[in-house]
Amino acid sequence: MGALMTDKGLAVGEPAPMLKVKDHAGQMLTLAGRHPLRRDRHLLFVSPTCPICKKLLPFSMDLVLVGDGEASDQERMIRDHHLEEITYVVSTEAGMTYQVGKLPYAVLIGSDGTVRAKGLVNSREDLESLMIANELGFASIQDYVRARHPATGATPVSPTPDALSSIGR
Repeated sequence: MGALMTDKGLAVGEPAPMLKVKDHAGQMLTLAGRHPLRRDRHLLFVSPTCPICKKLLPFSMDLVLVGDGEASDQERMIRDHHLEEITYVVSTEAGMTYQVGKLPYAVLIGSDGTVRAKGLVNSREDLESLMIANELGFASIQDYVRARHPATGATPVSPTPDALSSIGR
């Protein structure tokens, strides 16, 4: 079925807001904003108390992990799961901005600074479905399926140049 996109928060195609946060090592990081990023940015909202989130951690090498809550709990998760080399930020503001209600939740921000795809990701396959949908120019796998059946009225988003080159077009 793929990642389940919710209708809460920023809509796909909207500019991602400027969020400046510190990662777990204290370095400033801009998650998005008006100015384009050098490449797509994938956010994965997680929690140290979420068992599904922990199962996705081995697949998070190119993602920015975003958590909130007690810093000590976040640091313990970083240590216990060997995430020291991963970009991991603790930001209640990010979760509120994207109106994340359930975890794990992913948001893909295109290099153009817009929200390209988002959804609840309960498995590696769900996470991959969001990335594939984005590469194909859709907000979700569900939008892709609806577009294959025009009576549903799904509207694709334009693929990014990075996405086009990654799928060989």
